[in-house]
Amino acid sequence: MRSFLQFIASNWKEIIALLALILSLVNLWYNFFLKGDPIFACSRWTAVQMLSNQAPRATFAIQISVYNRGKVSLQVYDFVLHAKSDDGQKVTYEPVVLWDLRQWLEDGNRPDKVGRAQKGMVPLPLIVSPGQLYDFSYPILFLPIDKTTLIDPATAKKVTLDLYARTDREEEYQPIGRQDFNADDIRSVLTNTFVSIVSTESSSKRQELLETLK
Repeated sequence: MRSFLQFIASNWKEIIALLALILSLVNLWYNFFLKGDPIFACSRWTAVQMLSNQAPRATFAIQISVYNRGKVSLQVYDFVLHAKSDDGQKVTYEPVVLWDLRQWLEDGNRPDKVGRAQKGMVPLPLIVSPGQLYDFSYPILFLPIDKTTLIDPATAKKVTLDLYARTDREEEYQPIGRQDFNADDIRSVLTNTFVSIVSTESSSKRQELLETLK
């Protein structure tokens, strides 16, 4: 111990200089090179009625925002939506177009309503600058990857949606959101052009608050 203290006493200037250098390198890394995990906000979960062989089926639209809290640009490559129902249906969806739900509703039975509701292709890959928030201007409409299979609301009970994103921060797809549609919600797609629900995360916390206010 004495020899260690003597070493500190005789080399304190060099030690302070070394610590200062390490601190500078850490500060440089944090302010200019830290990537940081992105923050995704997923809202306006909506089941949209699409006709398949003249029968109503369910596809889904989601509003997505992404915040880059890192110090370098973030690249968002892709989103994938996986739907699974309690009756065994499993469908994987890909992002296709930006979807204007208000236009879709206002157009009623217009024959060209599908085209009018589409507001362009989903801009992927996407680059988000450091410290910036990117909000897709409209909900993203997801369609089945195999082009044909969609969730059948006539037989589906509870449907769970899992949303994944792939960015330059991870090699693999990462889960960024989950939403449950109960049987009544998903069955409403049989008679309604779309059904929007409160996010599972919001409703679960809200119920906890309501319990404490009783």
